[in-house]
Formats: sequence, structure tokens, C-alpha cells
Amino acid sequence: MTQDERLARELEQWRNKYYDGLAQLDRKEKAWQKTENLLRQCISRLTLAADSSDRELNQQLDRLRSAIRKNSSSDELEALIQSLTEHLVRLDQQRRSHSKPPAPLDVLRRLADGITFPRGLGHKAKAYSKALGALSADTDYQPHLQNLIALIGEAFDWLAEQQTDGSGDAGNKGLLGRLFRREEVVSPPAEEAAPVVLQETGDGLSLAKTLLTQILTSVAAPTELRARAAAAVRRDELQRVVTELATLLPPTAVTPVLASRLSPQEVLLQLLERLAVPPELHGEAEAIKNELAIAEDEDELEQILGRIADLVTTMRTRAQNERAEVETFLKQLTDNLRELDISLQGAVATHRETVEDGRALDAEVQVQMKGIEDSVRWAQNLDHLKQAVQERVDTIRRHMEIFRHTEDERIERAEQEVKKLNTRLRLLETESESLRGRILQERNQALIDPLTEISNRLAYNERITHEYARWKRYRSPLVFTIWDVDNFKRINDTYGHQAGDKVLKVVAKLLAAQVRETDFVARYGGEEFVILLPETDMPQARVATEKIRAAVEACEFHYRGERVLITISCGLAQFKEQDDPDAVFARADAAMYRAKAAGRNCCRADGDA
Repeated sequence: MTQDERLARELEQWRNKYYDGLAQLDRKEKAWQKTENLLRQCISRLTLAADSSDRELNQQLDRLRSAIRKNSSSDELEALIQSLTEHLVRLDQQRRSHSKPPAPLDVLRRLADGITFPRGLGHKAKAYSKALGALSADTDYQPHLQNLIALIGEAFDWLAEQQTDGSGDAGNKGLLGRLFRREEVVSPPAEEAAPVVLQETGDGLSLAKTLLTQILTSVAAPTELRARAAAAVRRDELQRVVTELATLLPPTAVTPVLASRLSPQEVLLQLLERLAVPPELHGEAEAIKNELAIAEDEDELEQILGRIADLVTTMRTRAQNERAEVETFLKQLTDNLRELDISLQGAVATHRETVEDGRALDAEVQVQMKGIEDSVRWAQNLDHLKQAVQERVDTIRRHMEIFRHTEDERIERAEQEVKKLNTRLRLLETESESLRGRILQERNQALIDPLTEISNRLAYNERITHEYARWKRYRSPLVFTIWDVDNFKRINDTYGHQAGDKVLKVVAKLLAAQVRETDFVARYGGEEFVILLPETDMPQARVATEKIRAAVEACEFHYRGERVLITISCGLAQFKEQDDPDAVFARADAAMYRAKAAGRNCCRADGDA
């Protein structure tokens, strides 16, 4: 390969590297835009979640939501948010200035103190008691009453599970006997203004019956069940009512205060989980999650929201710095390629001069050789001929020396230029390799969920596009499955978010270990996972998903010395004619919810009852 061909090949390689860098930059720009859209969606949904009787507040929320949908500028959004903040401050001041009729919070405090909650709900019960203790006398008791009812319902459910699987401390006391302290008496409050009144009695069974009747009324239980509770005179009769109530409580017993929409803490937690936080910022993200888990008032949430905004700003600043660094490198690359092009043009010009000088030398040699021939032909004597030939040879020698000297100078200049170019090319190649490695590393990190270390939603979006295109071309069977960890919120509430994170890691590891190399598993968001099963029909997929479900159920997970039962529900859907990924996802998601309704810890396919 000649020097010109080698230089041309290197030039083509660098051009390809330049275009690859532009493509990487374009993909990063799309990722930044996606993050911004996600934040806008989060704010928009938060405005939907905020339901107020204040007309002006609702109007401001509508204006903010409309501005987000129109992709208004940051300045306009900042002005709207500032106006909304000022109005909320005024509403808070007005709310504090108006006195409310006294509510029987003492009843709730006595009732909460009179219940021995299971150890698994100890953390949540303490948090509830602490929140009750901080309430003022004019606070509306209804939400806190509903929260207590929901907490008692979780206790029923938890104890019923303990009796079913034979674990825990389920003895002969029975469900109500373990839940209520028989030796303690709950006295009525001093004021009888509250709708919830507990009759003073020394019989724990009567106390349990009174409370159970009130719970059944609050959760709109069937009339027949309420009548049986009112007529019960023995513990086993109440026990049967409680067992049936435990099957009704999740999720219908959760009031709109708890279940109609996610709390701000849960929304922010899901936002943090969906953000592709770089490894060096994981510590800050985890610290924010821990603070969200214990946040109790709006001031704390406002501070946490500020920290989340700072985190996103830091991520965006880092991305902008990386973009500026890439742009600077590409500019340097462009300048170097331009200089390389100039050098190549100079090399071509030098080569052309060499060719032209060679042709001139050849022409001169031909002239002198013709002169020698003429001298031989017309020479009168030998001395005259020798003199003429010698002159011609000397002329040829001079031209040869001039050509050789000129060529040596050209070669020396070319060697120096090539050496200089090689030095710069090596430096540029080192920089490009470093940048390529960083881009590849960041791309891999962008496709990996930082908590579970499996593929994330972005990777899923890329893979489903690829598998869908492949399915459309070859029509090989393809099954989509979606998984959801059962009772994950209860695990978070009982043991804390650190335990919940460990559960997600364990589940992700089990899912990844059970699939084939050709399959694809990813964390879709929160406690949801997806698995793609290419070259798999529905009967084969049922066998595979049942194997995965059983592996999750059989895992031995302990947190702080206590075994935590982990189960998972699955929905399956197979790609059919005229399908697209969204339609298949919707069918699998509906099947997964049917699995939840069927008692959890099972798999349901599209079309199953």
C-alpha cells in the first residue's frame, strides 16, 4: 500500500469516527429531551392529583398544566409556579387562622395505644402514633380514622397469612386475641362529640366486637357480614367474621385518602427510580429516598423536592458539560482533518512536481542523447567526437545531480511532514479512544438500572423495537410477559425502603438467572419487570413463567434476621396479527391484574378468565 493510499484510508477512518460521534451526540440529545418530558409529565400529573375546593387554586393548576402541554418556556413555567406557591402560602395561612370544631382525636390515640400490632407492622404503627401525637385539637379526625382502619386491616391480613402458612406466633389466642389486649380497657373520651364511641367494658371480646362493627360499617361491608358481627356472642363467631373481612380489606378497604391516587412521596419515589442517575450520584439519590420515607409534612416535602430539582440540575449540567466536551473534541478533530487534508494536498503537489521534474530530466537526457548520436554521425575525427560526447555526458550529469538534490530535499520535507502527521494522528487517536470508551461506558450505564443492575426501560424500548421488527419479518412466535412484586408497598411500609430495594435486587437476580440467553429481562419501573420470550409460543411460555414464579416464591429472603415472603404475579400475551408493542403490553398488563385479583402469586395469560 502506497503512502497516499494509507493517508487516504486514515482520512476515511477519521471521517467515520467523526460521523459516529455526531450520532452518539444526537442520541444523548434525545435522552435529555426524554428526561425533560418525563419531568414535565410528572408535574402535570401532580397537578391532576391536587384536588382542591378553592376555585382560584384549581384555575392556577389548570394554567400550569396547559403551559406544560404547550411546552412553554422555563421562564413562563417559573412564573406560574411562583404564583401557585404564593397562593398556597395564603391558603395555608387562612386555613390556620380558621378554627375547626373539636374532633375526638383522644379516641384514636386511646384506640391506637390499646392495640398490639404485629411485629411486621411495628414501624408503621409507631409512625402513626407519632403523627397522632403531633396533631392539634382542631384537626379533622376523619382521615386519621380511615388510616387507622386501613392499618388494622393490614394487621388482619398479616395475621391471617401467618395462620395460613403456619409461621409467626400464631397460637391458641386466635386472630382477635393476638391483636387486642384483653386486659386493657379503652375508656370513652371526655367529650362525646365524636361519631366513634367505645363503650367502657372490661371484656376484650366486647371491645373487639364494637371495633369490628365500626370497621365493617366504615368499609361498607355486606349487610349479612355486619349482622353476623353484631349477633356474635362467641370468639369463634367473631373469628370467622374477621377471616372474611381480611379477604375483603385488600384493596377495597383502603379509602380514597389512601388508594385513589399515589401520595406525593410515592410519586417522587417513582420519579427517582425512573431517572437514570449516574453512579457518582447514587448516594445522593439514596439519601433523598430515605428522607422521603420518613417525611411527614409539606415543609419537609418542599425541601426534598428542592433536592430532587438540584439532583436533576446536576445531571443536566453534567450532560451539558459532556456535550460541550464532545463538541470541543469534534471541533479539534475537524481542524486536524482539515490540516491532514492540506498535508495530503501538499503531498500530491510534491508528487506532481517530482513527476514533472522527472519528465523534464528525461526530455533533457533525450536531447543530449540525440546530440551524441549527431556527433557520432558527423564527427570528422576521433578527438572531436570525444570532446562532443564528453560535453553531452557532463550536461546529463549536471541535470541528474540537480534532479537528485531536488528530490532529496522533497523526500526530507515529506518525511518530516509524515513524522509530524503521525505524531498528531497518534495523539488524536488516543483522545478519540478515550472519548469512545467514555461514550460506550455512559451508553452502557444509560441502559442499566442502577439498583438491580439489569436492563432498564430505555434498554427495553430499544429491544422491543428490534424484536417487533424481527417478528414482523419472520413471524416467529414472540411472547411478552410483565411481572409485578406482590404486596411490595407493604414490604416498604413494614421494613423500610432499604428492604424494598433489596427485594427488587433479589427478584431481578432470580429473573435474570431463569431466562435463556436469547430472552430479555428488564426492570420496567418501580416493582414491575418485563421479559421478552422470542421463539416461544404460549404453551412454552406458560411453563417458563410458572418456573420463574416458583423460583421467586421459593427464595429464602431474610431482612434483619426475619424471613420475608416474596411472591410475584405475571401476565402473558403473545404477538398476533395487526399487533403492535403497545397493544401487546396492554393485554399482558390486564392479564397481570387478573392474576392479582385471583389471589396473587400466579400467572395469567391473555384470554384467561
